[in-house]
Amino acid sequence: MVKIPLIPEIVHKSATSRNRQSNLSCNPTRRTAPMRVLLKRILPLCLMVVMILSLIAGLAGCGNKKYNAVMYGNVYENRTWLNDEFYENNLTHGSFSSVTGDYVQDETYPTYRTKIIVEKAEFDTVFKEFPVEVDFEQSMIVMHCFTTSSSNPYKIKSIFFDEQALTINYKQLTSKKTVPNASMPISKWVIVKMDKLDIDSAEFIFGK
Repeated sequence: MVKIPLIPEIVHKSATSRNRQSNLSCNPTRRTAPMRVLLKRILPLCLMVVMILSLIAGLAGCGNKKYNAVMYGNVYENRTWLNDEFYENNLTHGSFSSVTGDYVQDETYPTYRTKIIVEKAEFDTVFKEFPVEVDFEQSMIVMHCFTTSSSNPYKIKSIFFDEQALTINYKQLTSKKTVPNASMPISKWVIVKMDKLDIDSAEFIFGK
């Protein structure tokens, strides 16, 4: 019995293997298809993570909830809440006085004033009304006055409390009006209602 040599079969298999390798090298789409599928799965997840991080950063920059601090920065509206006697007795340098009908230039008038209110009795000497109820067991009022001709509102940028010293950084919001948003220079108060802290002093720092 004559045995049939297996060489042709081996050659055939080798040729088939070479043909498959040749097809793979000539068709890069077949090699990159799994990678494309993987990218399609990963890309939406990456975009979702970026969106969540952006949202968190945006919420952190929209307001300052530290110590539950809320700034009432509409200076014209704030004026309507103040007792007239308190307002006129606490003008700042260069402000117009409705009592004298002139600008106060005396050196006895400071460039700015800061007031801390921790009791209801003192609150009543300053305010004739206020937009929210203030529980002085839990809260306090910190006020800052300066002379300006701008009527743009203000908001808190950041707030720090360290060793009985409170620092409030605040900025002015840009007006969307098409006309200049200004008035004669007068004393204007920004008012902050916040958690009651054991503080000796408060500093307001204006920045852009």
